[in-house]
Amino acid sequence: MEIIKLSAEHTAQVHRVLSDAFSSPWSEDTVRALLQSSKAVCFGAFDGTELVGYAALEWVIDEGSLTDIAVLRTHRGRGIGRMLMNELLKGAREQMLRFVTLEVRETNTPAINLYASFGFEQVGKRPRYYSDPVEDALLLTKYMDE
Repeated sequence: MEIIKLSAEHTAQVHRVLSDAFSSPWSEDTVRALLQSSKAVCFGAFDGTELVGYAALEWVIDEGSLTDIAVLRTHRGRGIGRMLMNELLKGAREQMLRFVTLEVRETNTPAINLYASFGFEQVGKRPRYYSDPVEDALLLTKYMDE
């Protein structure tokens, strides 16, 4: 498994991973804009030439937002999410972010456990944040000085 920084040339592959992982994935245009943003860093996990996982971090000044982390269903349970989180947090430190925040479905126990293992703590809840199906999101934050 190789983790590399992604660029706009990976748009279609990222969209494929998002479509497999989420019921309402971002459009290819939105993915491309994120991959081209100077205020974001995106990493991909490759099994050979196949993109099997993806993660993105955006920031404003010194505040980060983990916008996405997704692994193909066929590749889950292999530590790929953990590898991607390590790269994202390394990127957050390089950008000297004070904290990173994310939203996660309240029923997504594997993701919640992954985030907790990296020091993310629940700081709030966003009612009815997700659609398809409608569900609350937990708001989690990790302070980078911890």
